[in-house]
Amino acid sequence: MNIRRWWPFVRRISTAVFFLLFLMIPVGLLASIEPWVFAVMSAASGVITLIASVFLSGRPRSRAQNAAKALLTVAVILAIVHFSGLLKPFYMREGWLLLELDVQVAPVEVRAGDPLTYTLTTTNTGVRSARGRQFVVDGLPYTGVLVYGVLPDLEYTYLALAGTPTASVFTNNAEQDAQQKVCTVIYANPRELGANPMYWSWSTTYTPGWKAVAAITGDGSQPADLHTGETFTLRYQVIVPPEHPEGRLHHRRASLSYRDPQWATWAVHDLWFPFEEIVTVLPAAD
Repeated sequence: MNIRRWWPFVRRISTAVFFLLFLMIPVGLLASIEPWVFAVMSAASGVITLIASVFLSGRPRSRAQNAAKALLTVAVILAIVHFSGLLKPFYMREGWLLLELDVQVAPVEVRAGDPLTYTLTTTNTGVRSARGRQFVVDGLPYTGVLVYGVLPDLEYTYLALAGTPTASVFTNNAEQDAQQKVCTVIYANPRELGANPMYWSWSTTYTPGWKAVAAITGDGSQPADLHTGETFTLRYQVIVPPEHPEGRLHHRRASLSYRDPQWATWAVHDLWFPFEEIVTVLPAAD
């Protein structure tokens, strides 16, 4: 067998495979460009290069012809991949997983000294899990889905929490339920509320005057996600201070933070949700 005779063909195939595996297919997955697009581009480039080689001579002509053959080989392989449907599942994205956060405040009429209850609830109704993000809690890394509320304030003095907030994760799947009920209540006092909560210093200990209260899935021992069908709830109370004037109470916002992976890419969602209920502070009772 004359190995030297087959060497150009082997080298051309090797070059094509390397080009496909490390450039065209990864770029196609990231940009959601299907193989047939690259096949057409590669075939057109190969034909143009082959025609151009007619006007060359010697070594340049040989190099142009080899390049044209490599491009045409790539086009054939991509066409086979496209019509076989091998990569089709990787291109069938379902859209970003955008969860909703239901925010409830009760009651809507209070007096100074009364408690005000906030309930933040999200249910993963998507087709895949919401993945956890990494946060720093008491100086240690925690990876989980985060639900948090910014406490109401009176002229930038944040209302104090009443009692201990509660958090829970429930699911319809009993086997998964036992694994995912663990969640942790945490607190933060960021300098800038608009900053990424991943960079806030979170703590499991509350200090009056702090700005945010949250719950994170898991206990920090391992990453914890919010799986399909699971409902994540955070409930906390604040006390309307005696010095609060009559009129509207100043709400801030609630938020939901998680990571959304897809084939060959992912996105971080830090979604903001307003408190739509208008809470009115009534005059003190006689």
